[in-house]
Amino acid sequence: MSRNANRGINRGMDRPGSLPSSIGTQSTPVERDRRIAEIANAQWTMISLADLTGLGLTASAVRNRVAAGRLHRRHRGVYSVGHEVIPWQGHVMAAVLACGEGAVASHHAAARLHGLLVGAGARHVTVPGRRVRVPGVEVHRTHALEPWQRTREQRIPCTAWPRTIVDVAGRDGERAAERMIDRAEQLRVFDLSAIRRELDHRPGRKGARNARAALGMPEPAWTRNDLEEAFYAISGAAGLPRPHVNMPIVLDDGGPHVEADFAWPELKLIVETDGWETHGTRRAFGSDRRRDRRLDLAGWRVLRFTWHEVMYEPAMVARELAARMALAAS
Repeated sequence: MSRNANRGINRGMDRPGSLPSSIGTQSTPVERDRRIAEIANAQWTMISLADLTGLGLTASAVRNRVAAGRLHRRHRGVYSVGHEVIPWQGHVMAAVLACGEGAVASHHAAARLHGLLVGAGARHVTVPGRRVRVPGVEVHRTHALEPWQRTREQRIPCTAWPRTIVDVAGRDGERAAERMIDRAEQLRVFDLSAIRRELDHRPGRKGARNARAALGMPEPAWTRNDLEEAFYAISGAAGLPRPHVNMPIVLDDGGPHVEADFAWPELKLIVETDGWETHGTRRAFGSDRRRDRRLDLAGWRVLRFTWHEVMYEPAMVARELAARMALAAS
């Protein structure tokens, strides 16, 4: 697990606007204004009507502040303090506050907060357990959010990055999942066990299927035997010789032997099927490349396909395999 893999997960999810016991309706105007500023600073200039009234402001006092330009209404019961122009995080925070207790930024909004997408402007909020409608906000209802599916990023409650990837992949497809996974790796937050838990938690979701495909993971029903049979079928349908499976290859460099997923020793050709189940760590990535270099120096050629390509794109695999075999035989 990377050092930052669980960044933010299980941080305190209490709303930053909740009032301490020492501040209440009997506070002085100076204390009240200071506390309003503290809450707004913690929430990208935003504050809720509940917090304002909890600090002792009446409905008419709130209206007076709006008229004076000290408060700016963003949604029903949500205001920005002292700023008419606010950053995009403020708009997301306002949407979360408008959706009430337990709401979190999600989908494209959460992806932008996590740094997984750039320029995603839609305000998406997920609310567990109840239906909410807020003009200008795309609200998603879910039965429940597990603690590990929630976090706080840039001071805004949001879905954790694994759920965010699955949510966006359900709307935007496999390619979007690939881009976000690549970005999570660049940010050094990617953790295979964390996203696997999310995929296993919601296995039937379209987003889970797209994320599995982006990762090169087999669908839960596929087994190693299924892969071997699929590869046999590809080579047979294309009129190609069948490979040796899990073939040990002893090299002359003094290093350990190499076990090839599929091999044609007469052509010195190897096919490896890459999936995140076995290749999804930086250590495995480096090991695979060192192994390929050893094979290359010994005269072997390595062709890599993902599980998804073998299972779902057999025609493409057959074409590339046949072309490689023709080159190896020439």
